[in-house]
Amino acid sequence: MLRSRYRMAFSIQIFLTLVIMGSAPLLWNFRGRNACAAQSQQSPATVLASRPPAGCPFQKSIDITGLAFTGRHVRYAQADTWYPSWAANGNMYSPWTDGKVGSVSSNSVGKKATTGYATILGDDPLHLEITNAATYPGGPTPYEGRYPCGSLVYNGVWYYGTYCLLDSDHDPGKGLNWDILGPLVGFRYSLDYGKTWHDTPRTPADPLFAEPASPGGILRTTSRCSRGGRGHSAISSKSWALWRASAASSARPPSPSKSTGSARISDRHGLQRALIAIAGPR
Repeated sequence: MLRSRYRMAFSIQIFLTLVIMGSAPLLWNFRGRNACAAQSQQSPATVLASRPPAGCPFQKSIDITGLAFTGRHVRYAQADTWYPSWAANGNMYSPWTDGKVGSVSSNSVGKKATTGYATILGDDPLHLEITNAATYPGGPTPYEGRYPCGSLVYNGVWYYGTYCLLDSDHDPGKGLNWDILGPLVGFRYSLDYGKTWHDTPRTPADPLFAEPASPGGILRTTSRCSRGGRGHSAISSKSWALWRASAASSARPPSPSKSTGSARISDRHGLQRALIAIAGPR
């Protein structure tokens, strides 16, 4: 039984690696607002060598015997940090940054940092269309970088989180890259799939959770956000409480149909009590 579990776990790890490595290049060229055709490209096929390290606790998989890349791919954009969320209308909505999507540029470094967002159309990974690319300003001070995270479209509302980073040598281009993790600032949200946004009232200096106590200090993981497919899956009350606390402003997003009392949180301390009630004390 134990060997079977190890084998299954290893197979899942290989599968996830295949999905991540295989899909990442798909978002590196752009079919812009005018739907310019992205060109398919062919590279030499590559078989990934299997060299498990000595002492690996997992048995060699009998289900997945190898991993190969055919070389057939399409480049869509010269940017990274894509986290597509599949909405009920069939489209995908994603953050992006540190690059260009068509003529639109985003850079998440420095006082004038921005984060990008776009709509992805299509069901065939080799024939997608990226539209409505735009950026949103959000400075990282007292940190050095502010990047996208925690993107989800649910019940027609797009929630978009950002977090901050520091670099120990103050130059992400050399040495260790963004090696000091900062806080989750909060979540802005859109009621019209990114046409307009309601910003979070939180800032990098006053983030959703009161940690780290100071830039570069200890940061603990407070909660995990769930993700629903096509916007139909019930979202956990823990995640909804997190978003509601972040979006506590005069313009609030509509409540999900399966909300609980824990989801009616509008301040940080109430949220922390709700997370303890939901997940148990740490």
